[in-house]
Amino acid sequence: MNPPTATATSFSAALANATRTAHSGAEHSPFMAALMGKTLPLAGYVDLLVQYLHVYRALEDGAAALADDPVVAPFLSSALNRVPALEADIADLTARPEVSGMTFAPTEAAVRYADRIREVSASSPGRYVAHHYTRYLGDLSGGFAIGRLVGAAYGLSPEDGGRFAIFDAIDDPAAFKNAYRSSLDAAPWSPDQQDEVVAEVLDAYRFNVELFASLDHHGA
Repeated sequence: MNPPTATATSFSAALANATRTAHSGAEHSPFMAALMGKTLPLAGYVDLLVQYLHVYRALEDGAAALADDPVVAPFLSSALNRVPALEADIADLTARPEVSGMTFAPTEAAVRYADRIREVSASSPGRYVAHHYTRYLGDLSGGFAIGRLVGAAYGLSPEDGGRFAIFDAIDDPAAFKNAYRSSLDAAPWSPDQQDEVVAEVLDAYRFNVELFASLDHHGA
């Protein structure tokens, strides 16, 4: 995540500071090293998209269920939705000869991650926002860089396998993220509820680390 533009006393800045180490730790694994080093086979990238599809379906089902919740609604935007892009990318890439005939399924780590999102969607709007924040603001930050990298590594384009990292409906990602942080600062959470959000973001990063670990065999 990019350094927050909010003031040092704002909740959004405190959240970013409290989770910075966990965020950095989520980026280091044999799988991610292979992805970033452009040595990951295409099958590994497709497998990642399959795991993400399972997670983002849970996120976007939660968004639909919580659309009228006054706490959650300010954070929601159809411009963020990733499920259609993931489905299209997976369809494109599994048609390539390199992965033809291979099968992909959610790992236990991805199932646990999605199950937690569904659980908090039904029980805790603030904790749902924690997962929404972790995934989508990450997509609008480092996700662009990773998108360019995998685009070059696998010959992706916006019309063939490269949709996941593209947010056509967001003209200014920096402004969008600033508005999102303002919504975090304006949310009517008590200090204890803010602590719950921080704790859930830390859990979200842990789930992400476990998801990458479940794919480490691709990067070995």
